[in-house]
Amino acid sequence: MLYSKSTKKIRDKVKQTAVSILKHEQEKISVECKSNPKKYWNYINKKTHNKVNIGDLKWEDDSGKVVIAESNKDKALALENFYRASAY
Repeated sequence: MLYSKSTKKIRDKVKQTAVSILKHEQEKISVECKSNPKKYWNYINKKTHNKVNIGDLKWEDDSGKVVIAESNKDKALALENFYRASAY
Protein backbone atom coordinates (compact mmCIF):
# COMPACT_ATOMS: atom_id res chain seq x y z
CA MET A 1 0.00 0.00 0.00
CA LEU A 2 1.43 3.35 -0.99
CA TYR A 3 1.35 6.26 1.39
CA SER A 4 2.28 9.84 0.69
CA LYS A 5 4.94 11.53 2.79
CA SER A 6 2.33 13.66 4.55
CA THR A 7 0.31 10.57 5.48
CA LYS A 8 3.41 8.91 6.93
CA LYS A 9 4.24 12.04 8.94
CA ILE A 10 0.72 12.20 10.36
CA ARG A 11 0.76 8.47 11.19
CA ASP A 12 4.14 8.81 12.92
CA LYS A 13 2.97 11.86 14.89
CA VAL A 14 -0.17 10.03 16.07
CA LYS A 15 1.89 7.00 17.11
CA GLN A 16 4.39 9.20 18.93
CA THR A 17 1.59 10.99 20.78
CA ALA A 18 -0.09 7.71 21.76
CA VAL A 19 3.18 6.30 23.10
CA SER A 20 3.83 9.52 25.01
CA ILE A 21 0.37 9.40 26.62
CA LEU A 22 0.83 5.74 27.62
CA LYS A 23 4.27 6.45 29.07
CA HIS A 24 2.92 9.42 31.05
CA GLU A 25 0.06 7.28 32.42
CA GLN A 26 2.48 4.54 33.48
CA GLU A 27 4.83 7.01 35.15
CA LYS A 28 1.93 8.58 37.05
CA ILE A 29 0.77 5.16 38.28
CA SER A 30 4.31 4.17 39.31
CA VAL A 31 4.71 7.36 41.36
CA GLU A 32 1.34 6.88 43.06
CA CYS A 33 1.58 3.11 43.64
CA LYS A 34 2.69 3.44 47.28
CA SER A 35 -0.03 5.89 48.22
CA ASN A 36 -2.74 4.40 45.98
CA PRO A 37 -2.17 0.64 45.48
CA LYS A 38 -5.75 0.16 44.27
CA LYS A 39 -5.06 2.26 41.18
CA TYR A 40 -1.90 0.24 40.53
CA TRP A 41 -3.67 -3.12 40.80
CA ASN A 42 -6.59 -1.91 38.66
CA TYR A 43 -4.10 -0.99 35.95
CA ILE A 44 -2.29 -4.35 36.24
CA ASN A 45 -5.55 -6.31 36.10
CA LYS A 46 -6.80 -4.27 33.15
CA LYS A 47 -3.62 -5.04 31.19
CA THR A 48 -3.29 -8.73 32.11
CA HIS A 49 -6.83 -10.10 31.97
CA ASN A 50 -7.86 -10.85 28.43
CA LYS A 51 -11.12 -12.34 27.32
CA VAL A 52 -10.65 -14.50 24.26
CA ASN A 53 -13.66 -15.63 22.32
CA ILE A 54 -13.67 -19.11 20.85
CA GLY A 55 -14.57 -19.15 17.17
CA ASP A 56 -17.23 -21.38 15.67
CA LEU A 57 -16.39 -25.08 15.91
CA LYS A 58 -16.92 -27.43 12.98
CA TRP A 59 -16.79 -31.23 13.21
CA GLU A 60 -18.46 -34.42 12.04
CA ASP A 61 -20.92 -36.06 14.39
CA ASP A 62 -21.38 -39.83 14.80
CA SER A 63 -23.56 -40.08 11.69
CA GLY A 64 -20.98 -38.27 9.52
CA LYS A 65 -22.97 -35.05 9.32
CA VAL A 66 -20.95 -31.81 9.47
CA VAL A 67 -22.07 -29.74 12.46
CA ILE A 68 -21.16 -26.16 13.32
CA ALA A 69 -21.36 -24.96 16.93
CA GLU A 70 -22.08 -21.23 16.99
CA SER A 71 -23.53 -20.59 20.44
CA ASN A 72 -21.47 -20.79 23.63
CA LYS A 73 -23.60 -23.68 24.90
CA ASP A 74 -23.07 -25.67 21.68
CA LYS A 75 -19.31 -24.98 21.81
CA ALA A 76 -19.14 -26.15 25.42
CA LEU A 77 -20.97 -29.37 24.57
CA ALA A 78 -18.78 -29.95 21.51
CA LEU A 79 -15.57 -29.50 23.50
CA GLU A 80 -16.92 -31.68 26.31
CA ASN A 81 -17.71 -34.48 23.85
CA PHE A 82 -14.33 -34.13 22.15
CA TYR A 83 -12.33 -34.34 25.37
CA ARG A 84 -14.53 -37.07 26.77
CA ALA A 85 -13.95 -39.18 23.64
CA SER A 86 -10.19 -38.53 23.57
CA ALA A 87 -9.77 -39.39 27.28
CA TYR A 88 -10.57 -43.04 26.70
